[in-house]
Amino acid sequence: DETLSGLETSKASRLAVVAKVDVAKAALKAADADASTAKTTVDVARKKLKESQIMIAYATLQAPFDGVVSQRNLDPGGLVHSGPQKKPLFTIIHSKKVRIRAAIPERDVTWVDVGDKAQFKCDALREGKIDGHVTRLARALDPQTRTMLVEMEIDNKAGNLLPGMFGLLTITLDDRSGRIVVPANALHQGVVYVVGPDDKVRHVPVSVGRYDDGKRIEIIKGLSGEERVVTGGVGRLFPGQKVRVISSN
Repeated sequence: DETLSGLETSKASRLAVVAKVDVAKAALKAADADASTAKTTVDVARKKLKESQIMIAYATLQAPFDGVVSQRNLDPGGLVHSGPQKKPLFTIIHSKKVRIRAAIPERDVTWVDVGDKAQFKCDALREGKIDGHVTRLARALDPQTRTMLVEMEIDNKAGNLLPGMFGLLTITLDDRSGRIVVPANALHQGVVYVVGPDDKVRHVPVSVGRYDDGKRIEIIKGLSGEERVVTGGVGRLFPGQKVRVISSN
C-alpha cells in the first residue's frame, strides 16, 4: 500500500509539473503576442512621428542659399494658402557674385564667344569700371528683338553692385591690333597691287581674314604691312607697269 501510495504521489507531482510547464508556455506565448503587438504599436507611432516631423518641416521656409531678404510679401500672422502662390513669399538676393546681362545684336553674335574680354561701366561704381570676360552665351536669338543674351559674372564681395543697376557693357569682339588691313578697293580677285621701290606694280596673291566692314579687309597672308598698295584703277594695271604715286597714306 505504501508503494502504491508513493507512485500515486509521484504521478500527481508529475502532472502538477506538466501543468505548470503548460501554464508557463501559455504565458510565454501570450507575452510574445504582447511583444509583437507592442512592436507594431511602436512602429506605427514612429511612422506617425516621422509624418508629423515632415509636416512641421513644410511649415518652415528655408532658403537654398545665404543672402539678404530684399522683398517680403507676407506679414507675420498672414495666411499662406496651399498650392501655387500669386507672389513669392520672400525674395532673397545673393550679391557676393553677380551676373551682368546684355543683349548682343544679331550682326555681332558670330563674333562673341565665352572668354572674350569685357568691361562694365556704371556711374554708381566707386572705381568706375570692372574688367572681366564673357562667361555664358544664350546660343540662340530672341525671336522678337533678334538679339542674343550674354552674361559676365564677377565677384561682388564689397557689395558695390546691386541687383537692377544699369550700366554699359563693352565686349571686345575681335582684337585687331597688329593685324594687316587694306582698303576694300585695293583687293581685286584675290590679288593686291603693290608698288615697289622702283615704282613698278606687281601682283601679290593674298588670303583674307574674317574682318570685312565693307571699307577695310583683313589680310592674313601675302603682305607684311609695309607695302604700298594701289587703291584706284587696279583692274587696268599689269605686272611691271610703272606708275607715279600721287598720294600715299
